[in-house]
Amino acid sequence: MNEPVVQKNESLLLNGDFNDRLKEWRTSGRVGLASEFYDGELVNFMEVGVGASATQEVKAPKTPGAQAGYELTFLCELRPGVSWSGESGWLHIRKRGEVLMSIELTAQEGRNPELENARRLAGQPLEFKPRAYQRSLDQLEFVSDDALSFEVSGVPDNTGDNRSAICITRIDLQLKLEPLQLQTVRLDSEDLPPGQTLYLCLGASLGDDPDDSLFIPHGLSFIPADGSAWLDTNIALIIHGNPMESVKATPDWGAYQPLLSQWSLDCPDMGEEKAHDFTISLVNQYNAEPYTIDVSLGHHRLALREVQSAAYYPVLDCAQSVRLGVQVLSYYTGQAIDGREVRWTTAGQGVLGTSITDEQGLVYFDFVPEQAGDFILTASVDSPYYPSGEVTLEFSVTVLATDPWMDLRCVVEGQVTQWSATGYPNRGTDYPFIVRLPADSPLLATDLSLHWSGVGHEELKVTVNPPLQQPVAFDGDDSLWTLACEDWLDGRFELSLVCSKLLLPSPRKPMSLARNKVRIADTRGPNISPVVEDSEKTLMRVQVVHVTDKGAGEPVIDAIVDWQTPEGIVESRTGSGGWASLYYRPLTALSNETITASVSAYEGGPADEHSFSVTAFARDEWKDKVSITFDAVPIAHDGIACKRGQRHILTVRALAGSPLIGEAITLGWRNENPENGLAVSDLDVPRILREGEDLSWLFSSDRIESTSSIFEVSLRTDTLTNKDFSCRLLSPDLHEEMTVVLDQMTDLRGQPLFPCIGAVHRYIFRTNALSPLVGIAMDLVWSGSPAAELGIELSPPRGSENFVDDSGFIWTLDCSKSTKPGVFALRFVIDTHGFSDINTMTLGHNKITIEDARASAVDPVIGQDPAWMWLKVRSPYRPDLALDQVPVQWTGDGSTEEHRTAADGWSGFPFAPSTAGEHVVTAAVISPYDRFEERRSMPVLALEGDPWAGFEYSFDSQPFQPLGQSAEFPRRKGQHQLRVSAPAGSALFDQHLTLGMTGTGPTELGMRFEEPRLGDPRLFSSAGMTYRFNAGDIKDGRFGLRFSSARLARLSPVIAMSLGQGAQVVKIADRSRSSQTLFWGEAVSEQITIVSGISGRPMVGMKVVWSSPDLGEVTTTTNFYGEARIRFVPTTPGAAQLTATVGDALYSESISLPFVLHEPREIKELVSADPSGYPGQQMTAQVLVVSASTAQPLANVEVMWEYDRTSLPTTLTDAEGKATARIVLGGAGEAALRASVKGGLAGWVVKTLWLTVTECPAAVESVVASPNPVPLQTYVSMTALIVAKEGREPMPRRKILVSTNGAPFTESFTDHRGRYQAHWRPMNLTEQISLVVKVENSDGTSDSGAVYVAVTN
Repeated sequence: MNEPVVQKNESLLLNGDFNDRLKEWRTSGRVGLASEFYDGELVNFMEVGVGASATQEVKAPKTPGAQAGYELTFLCELRPGVSWSGESGWLHIRKRGEVLMSIELTAQEGRNPELENARRLAGQPLEFKPRAYQRSLDQLEFVSDDALSFEVSGVPDNTGDNRSAICITRIDLQLKLEPLQLQTVRLDSEDLPPGQTLYLCLGASLGDDPDDSLFIPHGLSFIPADGSAWLDTNIALIIHGNPMESVKATPDWGAYQPLLSQWSLDCPDMGEEKAHDFTISLVNQYNAEPYTIDVSLGHHRLALREVQSAAYYPVLDCAQSVRLGVQVLSYYTGQAIDGREVRWTTAGQGVLGTSITDEQGLVYFDFVPEQAGDFILTASVDSPYYPSGEVTLEFSVTVLATDPWMDLRCVVEGQVTQWSATGYPNRGTDYPFIVRLPADSPLLATDLSLHWSGVGHEELKVTVNPPLQQPVAFDGDDSLWTLACEDWLDGRFELSLVCSKLLLPSPRKPMSLARNKVRIADTRGPNISPVVEDSEKTLMRVQVVHVTDKGAGEPVIDAIVDWQTPEGIVESRTGSGGWASLYYRPLTALSNETITASVSAYEGGPADEHSFSVTAFARDEWKDKVSITFDAVPIAHDGIACKRGQRHILTVRALAGSPLIGEAITLGWRNENPENGLAVSDLDVPRILREGEDLSWLFSSDRIESTSSIFEVSLRTDTLTNKDFSCRLLSPDLHEEMTVVLDQMTDLRGQPLFPCIGAVHRYIFRTNALSPLVGIAMDLVWSGSPAAELGIELSPPRGSENFVDDSGFIWTLDCSKSTKPGVFALRFVIDTHGFSDINTMTLGHNKITIEDARASAVDPVIGQDPAWMWLKVRSPYRPDLALDQVPVQWTGDGSTEEHRTAADGWSGFPFAPSTAGEHVVTAAVISPYDRFEERRSMPVLALEGDPWAGFEYSFDSQPFQPLGQSAEFPRRKGQHQLRVSAPAGSALFDQHLTLGMTGTGPTELGMRFEEPRLGDPRLFSSAGMTYRFNAGDIKDGRFGLRFSSARLARLSPVIAMSLGQGAQVVKIADRSRSSQTLFWGEAVSEQITIVSGISGRPMVGMKVVWSSPDLGEVTTTTNFYGEARIRFVPTTPGAAQLTATVGDALYSESISLPFVLHEPREIKELVSADPSGYPGQQMTAQVLVVSASTAQPLANVEVMWEYDRTSLPTTLTDAEGKATARIVLGGAGEAALRASVKGGLAGWVVKTLWLTVTECPAAVESVVASPNPVPLQTYVSMTALIVAKEGREPMPRRKILVSTNGAPFTESFTDHRGRYQAHWRPMNLTEQISLVVKVENSDGTSDSGAVYVAVTN
């Protein structure tokens, strides 16, 4: 392609080669133009006749000196006429009239005037034989902005010499400047040092939409060194090696503008990643050496986008690292740049590492700190656009020496504890707790959130505020969370804190939710005063109740009761009704000994106390005096046991010699009447003990009406201490006295139970409140799979001595080491009652919780693939294990299906909605362990129809059509376009659309997609989307293009593609031309644009063949914009055609570009019938225009006329080649009439006809004044009328002499009506007012007239 043509070395003297007639020159006398051959070339020159001159004024741009100089050159020939005086012509250089330099223009030897005159008379061209002149103006005294006059003067007048002439041309005044020295090259806002490569960027372009602010071309400007001679001059930019002519400049390449102005460089994205090297030159308008700059065009201005900042503060003690990530992009195109090295540095440590970007321009770096502190890590990548040579992105990283969680504290009710200390929220009560960190904690200005693990808060009915996982800003003050606990269920869970700037959460804080605030509500006992030697026991009881915000609440089970006895502390737990008991056997006699019950909800918790007073007797005073039996059996140390609904006999018999014989003995309630339905005969009735006779009392009760309880009776006599008996009234059915409890599940008599692998369970024999079973021994019976085989530890082990108290009795089933399921059975046994019902125990993963739920990733289409929903379950006791074959109940559209989990713990449900719109699918899992049901709901949006059905594409600008119905045929080396759209309201809108490729891969076919690329999800809208790709020239292949949408299960239908060889279907889009009608010597300049016949996009690198008779056949190549150009100078006059053809044998397109070349023109003659006349007289002149080649007349040639330096209307030649001008003669003297025709052999053809104008004899017709006389201070007008002497018609523009008010005569002229007027305003009466007018004629005659005006008051 052609480089731009620049007119450098601009001459300060304009039109010095006279190719534009005498433009810019001021002439006097006979000055004309001629053309002759010089060095084989027809040149124009100016002829300055005898006594004539031509002048041009120039303003000096610079003061001559070391930085700037002036040189004048020209070609000049003095042609002496027959009567030449022998004197020279001159070229004078003046400044304000002062001659600075005079150059003598001398005649050369070798001219033969007679011979040349003969050639002239014969119409033959002469040969121009000039002398070359060269002068430096540097020594002349002028400065910048001075006006210099250059005057070419002909030889002096000499009588009879009308042929001598100065012939001069190529007058060239050069301003020569020193080489440019730059201080700065400014690219956009970057100041670059001179002498370095200029890095321009692909994509720094206005693009297709100049109004789109996203597209920014480069701005380029230059700052010269101080005092540079190039200042205040114009320069142009020239580009050498413009890659595919893609880079455009504004102003255009070769167009001048002031040096300090800015150029805009438009550098489109050429779809390549390689760089292109070329040069640009700064060319001065004057004579100076061009300044050349090396240029590289590529992705040189890069941007770093942060894709991963330091997500947390790494902790040195924990050996933590932190990942940072950037993406390298082209600043202008946004294109991801692969294969670039990214350096990671930090102050003081230098380069920490390097890494190379991948295809997405991504690169990551794991920073492993070696010391604590605040660090700035810098990612940098080479970016030569910037003066620094790189672009950087800084990352702030804070490295902590120690784990901040070590300083974490918890404050509850004003008490500060370690975070790891167990918390005890109270059921039925709000539990506010404060999270406290030091005020200067490194976690300042981060977010904290609370997280929960263990038994779920929903299951425990605990509400957390602020909600779990909700970030709370930490500003240095305490952070408050509140657990609002319903009085629902005991449970253990753990709390942890997550900080937005720490990798790991805090240690877990164990929490035990229970009725954790208690007090003693009631007490019982001691029920008897025991006898030490009989090992008797006394029973003491406390009732513990729950304390809530509303006061005393329900009885508390499992509260801790510590009994302080003389022998030490005895620990017990509360059972049913909140009762706890101590069945105390004193070892020594006691007298009102204090035994204290201390009650708390948990170890270390606040305690409530109650003191009991116990009296114990050392010996039994009745023992050696009477025999006492119950149902004929001696009474054991644990007292009397009665069965409800049965009859029992208490018998007392006196021993031999007993002092009690004859004494009255009374049986009565020791304490108050138990009112338990038990009837005792003769109660409180004194009865005489007789020797050899029994005293008996009947104990009887009704099975239904009686109540199990402990009660006390006493035998009383006046001589002995009362004999106390602790008694039990029991149901014969064990299950009426107790219930079976597993952990917190009650009333489990005979039910199958489901202990959990990994858990620790409590299997409880729970007695009724105030149970009569207290103090009775019992055991546990195990059957089925042995505990050891199942990995279960039983505590206490079987065969232990176990006694019931008010909490019943608790066995621990430790399954934490269990690994496999199994079945066994448990039941309780008491000697007095036998066995309880069997509980069959099935060991397995029986507590199920929901770990994760995944709603459908797609919106199902009615009648198509279902939407899959997923739920993952786990065991809270073994969260590391996936649970297989767990049933999950899925409910949607009113129906429920069971789908068991797979080996990975996930259960899937294919939901196929029958109606369009919004649906809710619920997944539920039920734990066999406690029958708790956990649910998750998932929304589903069902679509009525397939969105792909309305999805259409257009390939290479063809009409839109549905996908999958036809194949497309992209061509190798082709540029192709795929547009897609969807109808209004499509479900595809506002979803990410991704283009994929099937079949032969893009690499194998050499295919390159522009943004968006294959696999790039882009948000789809009603505006549609356009994909562009270039097909390589590697191989043929078949492939398919199809789409995925983020919310659709199915992919789109496939657009079948067959890539193959073949001609590009191209067309010629348009053309531009400089002109369709050419003058001789003008060039044909054509440009056409080649575009894809399919996509309409410009085609790069297409061969265009140009053909024309005068050109032959020339091939050019289209540039980046699809443009192909041709320029040539035709030499055959007449109509012709230039043909442009693009394509090949299979497909081609041509365009014919007609043009007309005019014959070279010549003015054969310019004549007038009478070349002389008076001013104002009309005359005609005629020009004859012929072909310079054939001498034939040329019709319809435009002739331009100039008379006395004034343009006249143009005329056209007629069929005979003649054109006529009508002239009104001007003032007296000699004036030139010039006829000019464009398109001669040397450009303009100019012919001059000299006209002689003499003044017409005139007379003064009248001189009048009005008013006359004139009042004082009033204007008077005096008017003279000048007329022709003979015809008496007014004479416009006639030269006259005038005298006003007696002043000397001065020269003036009449107006266009032949009048002359003067005005005067008298200021005093003595003024003399007059106008005298005289005319002088060329025939020697004259005339005059006058008017005198009187002045009045």
